[in-house]
Amino acid sequence: MLFLRMVNTEDIYEIFKFFNRIKEIMGNFSTDVSYISCLIAKDYLCSQFNLGHYDVSEKSQSAPGPDIEVYTAEGKKIIAEIKSTIPYKENDFGSQQIDSLRNDFSKLKNSSADYKYMFVTNESAYNILNKKYSAELEGIMLVLLERKKYNNEIKLSDFADDKMIEALLNNNIEVILQNAFKEAYKSTFGDSNNFIVDIHYSEEENDILIRFYEEKEVVEDVYSEKSEIELEEAKTIRIASKIGDRLVIPFDKSLLTKESVIIALQNIFQDIHMQYEKTKPSVSAPSSGIIPSSASGGRFRSYYEEYKPYHRYGVKTKTEEEVDREYGSGYYDAGSNPFPFNNSESEDDYGDDSWA
Repeated sequence: MLFLRMVNTEDIYEIFKFFNRIKEIMGNFSTDVSYISCLIAKDYLCSQFNLGHYDVSEKSQSAPGPDIEVYTAEGKKIIAEIKSTIPYKENDFGSQQIDSLRNDFSKLKNSSADYKYMFVTNESAYNILNKKYSAELEGIMLVLLERKKYNNEIKLSDFADDKMIEALLNNNIEVILQNAFKEAYKSTFGDSNNFIVDIHYSEEENDILIRFYEEKEVVEDVYSEKSEIELEEAKTIRIASKIGDRLVIPFDKSLLTKESVIIALQNIFQDIHMQYEKTKPSVSAPSSGIIPSSASGGRFRSYYEEYKPYHRYGVKTKTEEEVDREYGSGYYDAGSNPFPFNNSESEDDYGDDSWA
């Protein structure tokens, strides 16, 4: 205010235009936040129900009625109100805020629908509603719209160093990693028929992300915990679950040991080497390090070529000619640990252990 008292009268009109424009922008911004909240709510509902085609853009943010009104493919009606309210007080809402919330409670309760939701985007608001206003939410499902964090994801860099990543990238990395993790899962749980390994590259992380899931059938009585889930528990994950459905559930990465994954990768690369041995060129042929091999599904760089003059711990023990005479051109048997994770047998051999 002191600043405004100090300015010239001629400038006041320009200052007014400036602040008035900010007010207009903020008004539009509020509408954008409301629309994006509807998109997040739609994402949640699609994870819970079969909605078919549903476009939240078809309803104006200023139109009367509930924020969301949609029917499932089975004809069940869903209504929802969405609040991005930030509590005015530390442990409660302001009087106008709670009046607005209670108005939404009333609209939901007085509406006819199979499922009624109150979505909130602020964690403090969610906690206060749960603690102080749960009685007023009877018959209404309160949901905090936030991305759920599961302990089911690792990065390739978590367990592979640059040399190993290069070896993987020069082969069929997706198939190799899927097979390795499935083999590690199988070694722990007996089979991997219901185990899903999702692999994709993240530009944001500049890394390959690997996520784990289990597919389970919804049943009334569970006989196999690895492949079945009880109906009541399934409904806590997806409310529309019914007997016979199959749910894809995040799998806790800590249940897989890193050592089992490394052993599986070694076995797979050993298979690749065996395929290479069947199709490798003669000793007299020039060794380029790029080995054409139909058995491996294409061309791949033999990582053995890079490390053939070295002992498994990275110590040079023989000349290249001696290795070629003993093992054949283009291959050096690195022993039980043919990958240069680190030059020691300590726990650091397997890199960062935070994911296990």
